[in-house]
Amino acid sequence: MRSRLVLAVGGLLACSTLVLAQEAHTIKLNKMKVGDTVQVVHTEMGANSFQVTDKDGKVLNKNKESFSKAEVYTETVLERPNLEERATKLKRVYEKSQVEKEGKTENASYAGKTVLIEKKDGKYVFRFEGGGDVDAADAAQFDQEFNKKGDDKQMEKLLLPSKAVQVGETWTPDNALLLKEMNKGGTGTANKVTATGKLEKVYQKDGRKFGVLDYNMELLATSFGDPAQGGLKLDPPLKMAIRRGWTFALTPPRKPASRP
Repeated sequence: MRSRLVLAVGGLLACSTLVLAQEAHTIKLNKMKVGDTVQVVHTEMGANSFQVTDKDGKVLNKNKESFSKAEVYTETVLERPNLEERATKLKRVYEKSQVEKEGKTENASYAGKTVLIEKKDGKYVFRFEGGGDVDAADAAQFDQEFNKKGDDKQMEKLLLPSKAVQVGETWTPDNALLLKEMNKGGTGTANKVTATGKLEKVYQKDGRKFGVLDYNMELLATSFGDPAQGGLKLDPPLKMAIRRGWTFALTPPRKPASRP
């Protein structure tokens, strides 16, 4: 469940439309076309902890670990036949990708490299530009992002406000639709989700306007995977609290004027 949800709350850059009246901002995801490029700065921090007890309450196993993840990459769309669906071929140039756990830092095999992501026979495959497959452990992360049942883009869309909002204003997403989308991943069964969003601030940088959204989510889960298929039933249910910071572009970058 952490993999399904926390990956979904990573950092993202997305273009939107700015409505000047009353300083309200209409925010929507940008549908990138072939040739479009965006730089993504993804940071993630948190802690995992669990405790297993028997029916009498005796602790059988417990674990706790902290972690952080940092990625910087440039993504370019190479093929996208349908703007309503995910690109079928894209390129990511990774400037940085590392994970730190318990004071130890590890770089991904694709750090400093270019990864080509392409859909073939209904499934995405991942390889390095110039030849060679992505290492199995790292490929599993790409597989989770691109080949799982749930759609992170749809999650992000559901979290956005349905109308223009002012700085400091809060809203409540459609939690029923969020719950349905979360349960598509197949990694857990959520019974209830409560989410709220807030436009924290708007600021200028390099001649463009940017905004910061803040989300708070509470989740109640009853299992990891399907218990009928060997998944773990959670009794009592697991309660998760997630806070997300999302920085996005209010105005797209200016394109250079074409020369005659």
